[in-house]
Amino acid sequence: MNIRSTIFILFIYLFSCQRENANQQIPTIYVASKVISMDDNLTISDAIAIEEDRIIDISSLKTLKERYPNALVNYSLEGKTILPGFIDNHINLSLAGLILPMQLISPFHWELPDNINQGVTSQKQYRNALSELISSKNVNGEWVLTWGYHPYYHGDISRKILDKMSPEKPVVVVHHTLRSIHLNSKALELLQFEGKNLEEHPNIKWKKGYFYNHGFELVINKLGNLLTNEEYITNSFHIAKQQIHRSGITTFTHSGLGLFNTVNEVGYTKLALETADTPFRTYLLVNGKKLYDEVGSHVKAEFIIDSLANLGGNKVRMFPRKIKFPTDGFFLSYEMKLKNPIQTNIDQWEMPPGELEIAIRHYWKKNYQIIVDANGDLAIEEVLKLFRKINQEYPKHDHRFSIHDITYITPNLIEKIKDENVYVSLAPYHLYTSEQYTIELADSNRIQNLNRIKSFFDEKINTSFYSQYVIGPPSPLFQSWIATNRIDFKGQLRTPSQKIHLLDALKAVTINAAKELELDHEIGSLKPGKKADLTILEEDPFDVKLTKIKDIKVWGTMLDGKLYPIQD
Repeated sequence: MNIRSTIFILFIYLFSCQRENANQQIPTIYVASKVISMDDNLTISDAIAIEEDRIIDISSLKTLKERYPNALVNYSLEGKTILPGFIDNHINLSLAGLILPMQLISPFHWELPDNINQGVTSQKQYRNALSELISSKNVNGEWVLTWGYHPYYHGDISRKILDKMSPEKPVVVVHHTLRSIHLNSKALELLQFEGKNLEEHPNIKWKKGYFYNHGFELVINKLGNLLTNEEYITNSFHIAKQQIHRSGITTFTHSGLGLFNTVNEVGYTKLALETADTPFRTYLLVNGKKLYDEVGSHVKAEFIIDSLANLGGNKVRMFPRKIKFPTDGFFLSYEMKLKNPIQTNIDQWEMPPGELEIAIRHYWKKNYQIIVDANGDLAIEEVLKLFRKINQEYPKHDHRFSIHDITYITPNLIEKIKDENVYVSLAPYHLYTSEQYTIELADSNRIQNLNRIKSFFDEKINTSFYSQYVIGPPSPLFQSWIATNRIDFKGQLRTPSQKIHLLDALKAVTINAAKELELDHEIGSLKPGKKADLTILEEDPFDVKLTKIKDIKVWGTMLDGKLYPIQD
């Protein structure tokens, strides 16, 4: 099926959907313990008035009843704390769709809707857990699929070791970083990999059964074709939907769309999430490199983005005139580009600066907002050079050029980001799981440059947080807990001078995230005229200890004026 045919089918599907009719004849006043607006004035009240899908007023219950004498008064949120709907601007839903049904064996505590992983932190524990998983598969040839492996904690693993553990059943071990993967001989055979064609590949260690970076993508594409039937996709999206909702998220960006096939991913995302019971809004953001590789030109890629954006949608929609590009490799897999690499670094360019410049210039001239992933200080410096050069050639005032990841950065680069009015977004979870990096950076006296969150807020740079789900759990409260406490998964304090205030952390998952996505006129704070998107908490985050922020229970959410309580 060609691209135009697939897009046409998506149009037909979209317009055949039954959309929700949330029209209300009169306003509803929702009573709470506290309503925190997160706007510039930080309005705090005990009630909020909503009509149809919009906020019309925030004030005391007494005042709102006087202003709207015919309004319904709803007491179902009494005792709760209301905040603007949480926003996560970097979730990889396609990767989550492939990974989530697999068995999690990770060194880090993880809570899935039907499974709690307490953390496996030694080689012996890991091998025992993997052996139990293999034994639980009763049929020879049944796939053994697991994710969460981390060599720093779980020790070495190889094709030889996996073959010994499972000579007949295909075994796939996906690393915690989701950038590398190990397979046994049976899995390589069933995926139809041939050693003579792959032994020279720069990102494959054939004898070890180890695929990373672009080699990892080869395996993921083959697995995707093998596994992503209707039942598998339905199950994985059900897990993702539950977990995202339980975290209080009302809007997120499906970031880096294009893991398998861009148009197909849009199709199955709409099928899964463009439904009345979906309690959040999904914006699709294309990985420009992946789409270019699919179609062979930026002109064709631009046509596809525009066509998909014109599909519209209530719960799922493509960002118009917005695109994302990678630069260096991922932080947690030691692939980021550093000016002075540490000993274990195996840096990678996802898009070398010359290739990136051609791409950014094309879309900049077409008035796209550009978002770039850059992990290390060398990559960030190159991105800033490109931005400055292109912005001087074609100046824009409100460009909202954004850099994501920015895991390792020096103070002089933060100054440059401030001077250029560049937005930033990062994952505090990287700090939480980076014990091996924190040790190596401490040895080189550079630990202070890891996740310099406070430095961004001190310089008044628009800073937001994301989870990079499924690398990290999609919990804005958990990201806020890490940023305010600087505690890793072992309870160790990491560079406490970079702790931030709770108010800044909550801004990072509400109004700051909305500003980066150019949605702050609609969401991100509670103001009359904005969408009635709310996150409803059982406790006031400003009334609990900072060390307990992550433990606050989310009661539910409101999207477009409709309540979605969390079902236990």
